Amino acid sequence: MDWQAAEALAATGWAGMTRLARGEPAIGAGIAATNSAAIAARLREVRAAIDQWLAELERKGGPDPEALRLRFVSAKNRLEDSQHR
Repeated sequence: MDWQAAEALAATGWAGMTRLARGEPAIGAGIAATNSAAIAARLREVRAAIDQWLAELERKGGPDPEALRLRFVSAKNRLEDSQHR
């Protein structure tokens, strides 16, 4: 995996989380405990997105290329929209 490209795509969220992961575990635990509801909600959203990708990729008969293309279009649009904020 190209970690530099992934980090650039994830912007500050990636940098913040990796900084947290490399930091003092007690501080990370405190931050997670304090923000547990928000973190849990976001993790559920991520899990749902991954489950949707898996369902498409493991579709009986193989993935639908057009459905995959539309997923990539959507991802590209979100990235471009986030750059304009």
